[in-house]
Parts: sequence; C-alpha cells; structure tokens
Amino acid sequence: MKNQITLLFLLIILKIGNTMFKNIYTPCIAILFLVTSNLLAAEPITVSSAFQPPILLLGKPGLLNITIQGIQGNIVPSVPNVEGLTFTYLGTQNFIRSENGKISISHVFSFTVHPQKIGDFILPAFDIEIDGKKYPVSSSKLTVTEKAPNHSEDDLPFSLDLNVKNKQIYIGQMVPLDITFSIPTRNVLMHPHLNLEQVPNDYFKFSALQVEKETQSIVNGVLNKNFHILTYITPIKVGDKDLQYKIEFVIERSRSASRKNRLPSSLFDPFDSQLDSLMSSLMGSAEKVEVLSPPLNLSISPLPQNNKPDDFTGAIGQFTLENFSIIPTEAPVGDPLSLKIEIKGSGNFDRISPPTLTHNADWKTYPPKSSFKPTDQFGFSGIKTFEYVIIPQSDLITQSPDIIFNYFDPDLYQYMEITPDPIPLKITSSPTSSSNFQSPNTTLQSQINTTIPHQAGLLPIKLEITHSVKSLTPLLAKKSFILYALLIALFISILFILYKKIKSKRSKNKLYLKEINTQRAIQNNLQKAKKAYAQQDSIAFYEAATAAISEIVSLEHPKTSQALTLHDIEEHLSQMQLSEEHVTFLKHLFHAADMLKFSGTVVNHKLTPEIFQKYESLLQNIEK
Repeated sequence: MKNQITLLFLLIILKIGNTMFKNIYTPCIAILFLVTSNLLAAEPITVSSAFQPPILLLGKPGLLNITIQGIQGNIVPSVPNVEGLTFTYLGTQNFIRSENGKISISHVFSFTVHPQKIGDFILPAFDIEIDGKKYPVSSSKLTVTEKAPNHSEDDLPFSLDLNVKNKQIYIGQMVPLDITFSIPTRNVLMHPHLNLEQVPNDYFKFSALQVEKETQSIVNGVLNKNFHILTYITPIKVGDKDLQYKIEFVIERSRSASRKNRLPSSLFDPFDSQLDSLMSSLMGSAEKVEVLSPPLNLSISPLPQNNKPDDFTGAIGQFTLENFSIIPTEAPVGDPLSLKIEIKGSGNFDRISPPTLTHNADWKTYPPKSSFKPTDQFGFSGIKTFEYVIIPQSDLITQSPDIIFNYFDPDLYQYMEITPDPIPLKITSSPTSSSNFQSPNTTLQSQINTTIPHQAGLLPIKLEITHSVKSLTPLLAKKSFILYALLIALFISILFILYKKIKSKRSKNKLYLKEINTQRAIQNNLQKAKKAYAQQDSIAFYEAATAAISEIVSLEHPKTSQALTLHDIEEHLSQMQLSEEHVTFLKHLFHAADMLKFSGTVVNHKLTPEIFQKYESLLQNIEK
C-alpha cells in the first residue's frame, strides 16, 4: 500500500513538472521516477545468519551477523538462546547495492558472541516477523576450541614439512618429494611469491618445484592456507643424509592485528576486515620471516648386487613394454631392418641405457637411436623409444633377435625383466651365381658385331697423269670436276649415316649405358673419397669408398650397386683370390660405413695414411 501511494505521488509530481517547466525538467523527473520505482520494486526477502569466524578459541569473542535483504526499516531480530554462548547486540550496517540496473537494500545486524566452553554450537533456525509476515532465518554452526599453551597473536603457526614414500632410497633413483607449506590467513597478508629453496646438499640432484594445489586447515583455532609443492630428488652419493628446505618471505600484519588499543565496538565492525585489506599496506607492520623444515633423514644405498643382471640398463622405477615392432618383416639377406621398442612407465628415464640385443652371428647390429616423450613436466613419467638398425646375415633366420629390458623396482626391492615375444620374419637369399654371366665388355662386343652389318668401304680413285694439257675450258664446266664433287659428297653422306646408326644402336644398348654410367660413378666416388680424406671427414670418406667398390663390382654383377650387399661383394671378389689382408680391410670399410650410417651414437674413425694406402691397394687389385 505504501509503495502504491509513493508511486501515485511521483506521477503527480511528473505531471506538475511537465506543465509548469515546459518539459525542461521532465527527463530528470523521469529518471528519478525510474530509479525510485526500481528501488521500490518488489524483490524476494531473504534472511540468513553466519558466525565470523566459524571457529573461535575459548576466551576469544566472535561475531554473529544476521542479514536481512529486500526490506526497508530497522527491525532488530531477537536471537534465540544457545547454551554456552552469550550474545550482545552491537549495531546495524546498511548496504545499498546495484546489480543489472536493480537497486537493493540489505541490513546486517551484528551481535558479539562470547563462548563459555569448548564444543560445537548450533544456532537453530528461527523466524522473524516483517510487515506481518514471518520469514525463516537459516541456522549456523560455531566451533570453539581450546587455546594452545603459550599461544599469542605474534606466535603464528608457520610450518614447512617434507614427505617421501620411502626413506630407504637408491643411487640414481628419481624420488618424488612432497613439500607442504602452511601459513595462517587471519591477520596476515603474505606476498605471493614462494621463495623456496633447498639447503645446500651435495648428496642429491634437485628438480624444479611445482605448486600442485592449495588447501585449508585449522591449527590451534587458526585458519591456515596450505601450499602443496611437488619436486623430485635424485641421490648421487651413498650414506645417511638429512634433507632440508627453507623458505623466506615477507608478511604484513593487518591493521586489526597491529592496533592494540581498539574500541570494543570497532573490533567487531563487520566492515572492518574490508578496510583492513585496503589499508594494511599503509597502517600494518611488515616482517621478514624464514621457515626451515625439520630435517628429513634419508638412507641412500647402492643397488643390490644379488641377482643383478650383467647387462643392467640402469632403469629404476616401474616400467612396461608399450610397443615392439620390426619393419619390414620380409627382406633378402643383407638388407637393413628397423627394430623399434617403446618403454612406458615412471622412473629415471634420463639414466636408462638401451636394452640388450642377444649377440648372434646371424645378425649385424648397431647402437640404437633413442627419443623420450614425457607425460609430466619433470620427465618422471613418459615413453622412451629405441630404434635399432639390424642386418640379417643368413637366410635361415625365422624370427627377430631376442631383446631384453631390465629394471630395478624400488617398491619390490628386486630386479625385473621384460622380454617381448619374437616377431616372425622371412629372410630370403639373393641370386649371386655370377658364373652364368658373361663379362659385360665381351657381351657388348658380340652384340655390336651381330647387330651392326659390315659396311664395305670405297676404294680410292687412282688417277694417272702422264702429261699436262692446257685447256681453256673452265674448271666448273669440266665433267671430271663434277664427278669428283659428287663422289666426295656421297662418301661423306655414307660416313655420316654410318655414324648415326652406330650411335643410335649404342644408345639403345643397356649394357653399354650401364658401363658408361658406372665408370662415371666410380670416378666421382673416388674424387669424393680423396677430398674427404684430405678434410678428415670420416663419414664422407667411408661412404664414398664403399660406393666406389660397389660400382666396380656392379660392372660384372647382375645387381645394381645400390642393391649389392657385403655378402654379394665378398662372394664376387672371392674369385679374384684377394689376399687375407685385402679381405679384412674390405670388411673394415663396409662395417665402418654402416656404423657411421646406422648408429645412434657418434662413432669416431680417424683417417690415417695407412688406411688410405690400403684403400688404394685394394682398388688396384679389384680393378685388375
């Protein structure tokens, strides 16, 4: 009813203003009307109660706030009696707030709370009457705890704690370390940067720090903020050692903590905490604090020797086989295959050496290439991949070589072994019977002789002049000159036609082209080998040296130089009766070239004058 009368009164004012002031103040009055109508618009009335703080120390006063929203006036509610608590009315604070163009008024009625004993206390739900209507007030809970001995406002419960799963650890083990830093939130404002560092220690290798989460807890009745920090340590020395961390930071005690002579009424002002947050930097006191964690004693041991594999990879943690594959699974003898193994898990991936391939004369293997894909920022968890190049040496091979990955499990205190099931393979022999093939030079000559017919040449014209005769007839008019010219032109034409036919047939002869191209490739590779030797470039030298030998052998072999294997070359050159020294050096050349090409590690092969002399001597014997 009151709202309706107010709106009617505003309409009358709007009409009078429109008539008397000729629309000059109409916009202002309209705005006033809209704001006022929005202010008086009906909104739901809500009533709530809350203890501040929700946890009190015995003997410390607290605050009970009852908030009424959506009405005007100053109606002080009656608080029900709660055994063990006494309430005293302090006063009322009014709030005006605007949200999405709507203005609302709230009233906060504050009561001091004095606890008489420890325990949990419940303020029951109750009703208050507003304009003849009853509105329910929500219940709230207060916890009263016993005050800790010798506890004061200046004795704040800062703490820094370290925790590991097992205190018995091993050299090279990557150990997760949980760090918890706690600081009170009441009356303290802390600068946000955590200057946390380990106390100098040469027994461990330390990883970076990462704040995982933040939680809250209650210590001696004080609400604390807890920072949970994760890092990893790796022991590098044997012995019993204490591990400690320290943190330095600056706190600012807020105005409510630094002002000792406060009026009782302002002490429980519900808006005082907001003002403290704003003015603490001007009126609070700054203090530098250093917190040292209690020493964490760790026993560092070497890995046990009992049942330790001879080819131990150095892996410490928990691991599984993620993938094991070979590409291709069908190949001739001497062709390289790619073997891949992936290890997944958590542990010291940076210290893992490659899994061992079983030594077998049927396989030629090289050190693998390795890569690591972490699944966390510390590199503690992830997948490590090893890629080997393996070359079959026999067509009797039916499956992949055995591979073993072993690791030490610190939780089980024992060595574990992973052996993947072998992969079936089909290795075929390559055709190497060179006795059925004729020399390319002989074949080429025979083909040329059979495909190009013999062309009879013209006999020279013999002129016998017995005496000279002078004639007045011009030379161009003489029949003899014209005949001579025609014969010469015919002879040149026949030679040109013969040349074109021979060139055309030779260009279509594959053996001839192979010989030409192979000779060029041999010369190019010999020049590259000499240049690489002069520059001491071992990779380029061995690549060019073996390529030149392959090209020479391919002249009398059905395979191309790229398809030739060391087995093919050895079998072909065995007919030349090379010396044992030359055969040994030949194997050295190809083995070194494969090592530099396929190995995942840097292999150093120094080029000496003796190596180059042996290479030249080998070439001379092969080219004979």
